[in-house]
Amino acid sequence: MRNLLIFLLIYCFSFNVEAETLDFKNNGYLLVGAGMVDWNLEDNSTDVARVLGITAQNDDESAPALKVGLGIELNPMSPSVIFALETYFQYLGEGKMEFYNGGKYATSGKIDAYLYHLDLVGKVPLNQIYEDLSLITRVGYARSQSSVTVKFGNSSTDGYSNSNEVTYGAGFEIKNFRLEYQQLNDMSSDPRIYTLGYVFRFNEIKE
Repeated sequence: MRNLLIFLLIYCFSFNVEAETLDFKNNGYLLVGAGMVDWNLEDNSTDVARVLGITAQNDDESAPALKVGLGIELNPMSPSVIFALETYFQYLGEGKMEFYNGGKYATSGKIDAYLYHLDLVGKVPLNQIYEDLSLITRVGYARSQSSVTVKFGNSSTDGYSNSNEVTYGAGFEIKNFRLEYQQLNDMSSDPRIYTLGYVFRFNEIKE
């Protein structure tokens, strides 16, 4: 997946060599989004419960997700597929697990994460279906920092980890609004992210 991303980035930059020089003011944009993350903790809960000999009682897998970043279109004059690079920060709120043993909760765990992304985005106009509607696809790289808190009785412990993630997703854009699904792989729970975002293009600023 990483080699594919590198190849696509090289292709897009090569494609743009003969085009006009990219102007960040005309081709750049700010992106923000908010939504929810499904931490997909069920398998992790089952594995932990099996190792500790207790019962997985509760999974609160849904949590808020936030993103903010910058993008630039690489071939903005293309009538078909428009490619863009996006770099952004993303926060995934706490997913929680609880385990039951002997009449009370024996232990519980919480996980959240901060991620820094670099994605190649493709936008396919669907004007024949609806004006200003586009299909959005993305593939990229993310550097994550996860924190985990585990409680057992009255004691607790914290842990941190850094890792490299593969990310991909799809969605729709209509005018300045985006609705997207995104998948993170290589994290222990492979979380799924759903966001509603807004794209503010710098060429919309009135002088």
